[in-house]
Amino acid sequence: MNINDLRIFIALAEYENFTRAATATNTVQSNVSARIKALEKSLNTKLLYRTTRSVTLTPQGIDFLKIAREITMAIDNFKFSIHKQEGLNGQVRLGCIHSAATLRASSVLEKFIRDYPDVDFTLKTGTTSDLIAQVTEYKLDGAFITGPVRHPDLDTQTIVFEELHIVLASGTPDPETLIRGDKPVKLAVFNRGCSYRDLLTHFLNTTPAGIKYIETDTLENILNVVENGTAITLLPKELITRHYPFRKLRTIPLPESHAKIPTVFIKRKDFPMSHAYSLFFDSVINGYG
Repeated sequence: MNINDLRIFIALAEYENFTRAATATNTVQSNVSARIKALEKSLNTKLLYRTTRSVTLTPQGIDFLKIAREITMAIDNFKFSIHKQEGLNGQVRLGCIHSAATLRASSVLEKFIRDYPDVDFTLKTGTTSDLIAQVTEYKLDGAFITGPVRHPDLDTQTIVFEELHIVLASGTPDPETLIRGDKPVKLAVFNRGCSYRDLLTHFLNTTPAGIKYIETDTLENILNVVENGTAITLLPKELITRHYPFRKLRTIPLPESHAKIPTVFIKRKDFPMSHAYSLFFDSVINGYG
């Protein structure tokens, strides 16, 4: 067992695919398979469930992933401590809900990459529930999601409170008119697990004709569906006014009891930040919002 074996195992746990793990670690698929088998033999335990399409971690694999990350992180931090003059390197794997990726994280990320070009940075977008799962399973170092979050394994820190508005096409009737109508209200939303989707559904739960969802996996698709008048959605007001003022959209505030919702940063309590990640997080705290 050596440090490269651990990095290969971490990549395989993250990508759940031998070919993609091989690409990420600059090796070939056969070597990934051989190194994982050697790891399992040396540890005398099964780390992965294998299928023809993907791999998933066994309970022992989940436990070992934490250890592997701690070891590789400690080595990376030690290398940094003795080579500070050569610049910061390492890896940062961040998760972010779609709206915050556009509204909050992009400018901070751009500056961080410019200041620390040798850091390998991965940004994954998803719903709040998806990102919580990836952080708890050690697939992400941390994530910016919609709060509040109460999870026994996670530390959370509130970053900013977003003012949420219902977003409609310029010519679409007000939500009150839609709610009283005899047709279902159509919502353009991300998949299940999106907090904005859940909040808008709760707000419209008295609609007599019910609700229908138009699900998509990109913010741009949601805005396209809303702009053509097919559906409405719920997003931070600032996202529309700052990034999409040219689109034929209008926003209507929610009642005060629903209007403010926090964006929070989460990380596992038992998973220390690498030096690279600590610097990135500090830059986000200083520049977020």
